[in-house]
Amino acid sequence: MQGKSQIVSSRGNNGIVRLWDINYQKLVAEYSSGAKDVVTAIAMNPFSSDLCVAGHRNGLIVELDLRCNMDVKYLQNIAAPRATEEIMGIVGNTGLDNKPLYVAATRNGSCVKWSSLDNCAVISLNDKAPIVDFDCHLHSPLIVFSPLNSSPIMTDLNGNLHHVLKNVPNGSICAFHPVLPTVAFGTPRGEIISVELTG
Repeated sequence: MQGKSQIVSSRGNNGIVRLWDINYQKLVAEYSSGAKDVVTAIAMNPFSSDLCVAGHRNGLIVELDLRCNMDVKYLQNIAAPRATEEIMGIVGNTGLDNKPLYVAATRNGSCVKWSSLDNCAVISLNDKAPIVDFDCHLHSPLIVFSPLNSSPIMTDLNGNLHHVLKNVPNGSICAFHPVLPTVAFGTPRGEIISVELTG
């Protein structure tokens, strides 16, 4: 969390998100996500360190306000194919009009984006396949998906293909640089490959 000596985490099977103070090495607060299932992904709001989103093994996505021990909104059965699949990751983007935008994905290739949990949209990938990893650039409208059995692809926020990264091995993990137009991959062979994005 930017500007704070705190970290958000989850452990166990009960859907509890925990806020820790790093300096004092102690638990500050616990938040019930209402899912009563394993939290598999957490993303901070790109504009506020007081808000986070948690994804669960059962496909539930919950937005939490860390200023109080109370849930802000619930989203059951997200509007995506195979919505009951485990959420493998959630990433935030500064979005349009200074509103946070989130993208969530499952290992089987279902993806959804939203700025409000009441208004979700499916991101359609032409070749749905098991996904090893994905990331969304914090400021640019770009997502990179790394499938298990094919080269990573880069899309816009609607799933329109921009690049197939043929020089990056299948099954690599990925991360965008938080500011620069660069994405790095960690390959199954232990290599690091950096790709600079150009026009």
